Amino acid sequence: MGSGLRTKTAPTAFLLLGFILSAVASLGYAAPPTSAREAAGLREPAVEDLRIGQFYRGGTRVRSPFAGVSFVVPPEWRAALPAGASVFLDSGTKAGLGIVHILSEVTRDELIARLDEPQTFDVGLVLHPVGSVKTDGHRLTAVYAGGDYIGRAVAMLGPARNAIVYQMAGPKEEARYFENLLDEVAASTEFISEETAQALKEWYARLSGMMLTRKLHAAGADAYAAQTWHLCQDGRYYVRFLRGRPRDPGAPDPGEGGEQDTGTWRIDMQDSQAALVLAATNDLPRRYPIQFDGAHARLNGEPVTRERSNECP
Repeated sequence: MGSGLRTKTAPTAFLLLGFILSAVASLGYAAPPTSAREAAGLREPAVEDLRIGQFYRGGTRVRSPFAGVSFVVPPEWRAALPAGASVFLDSGTKAGLGIVHILSEVTRDELIARLDEPQTFDVGLVLHPVGSVKTDGHRLTAVYAGGDYIGRAVAMLGPARNAIVYQMAGPKEEARYFENLLDEVAASTEFISEETAQALKEWYARLSGMMLTRKLHAAGADAYAAQTWHLCQDGRYYVRFLRGRPRDPGAPDPGEGGEQDTGTWRIDMQDSQAALVLAATNDLPRRYPIQFDGAHARLNGEPVTRERSNECP
């Protein structure tokens, strides 16, 4: 947006901020039940947290957990979060540019006033308002023009002085296409409560860059076995399974074992219950309930230790 949309944003490390664990019966982990949608052959869009430097393909629901909002990247488009607080949309088949601004501590009147200003869509591309901002409940729309280009904006106001603004700009002859595209993206918007956003912030602070370890039963009194989950700050995870005979009791040889699984991780909240969600590439995400009482942690009902990961970059 132009200079008029300077507001506080959620922490950039997570703004332009699922996993799969192998369900190995011998480790005591049963596969989670199939959802009603999966049983009916329907799949929800994949969900990923917005993180700096990553790209998200069309059909992915991208989420800013601290700002408490998510949306679905439209088909034929991709989203990216560079080193800033705005998400950029581009397409390999359509001319045009999209920008998504995730805002906090903003009122309706402030947003209307700022949408009524000239908007900078790209270097050298400044479009000016055409008519006034239109309001319909929690939805605001605006039109911009300049030279051979048309711009449109749809803003959605959230429940906790937060908002998300979608902007598209492109050739004038594609005006109807951009209008329909913005309607589609705006309709996919989902806000979460302020309480849930705060809980997510606490969970990410607790788990980012950490390693969870679960000790397993081993064959033989002098043998060990363990499973570790490395939850990196960039959104990647690594699962390791270690087994062997330590030189000293309780001191496993880190050279023994191997990678069991990798993908991306996130935390979801449902009825105040947190779940660690692991999504391996080209697979459905799996959810594992996680609890932490300040001293002890449990993953899927099993006790785990928590310490700084030596695997994460």
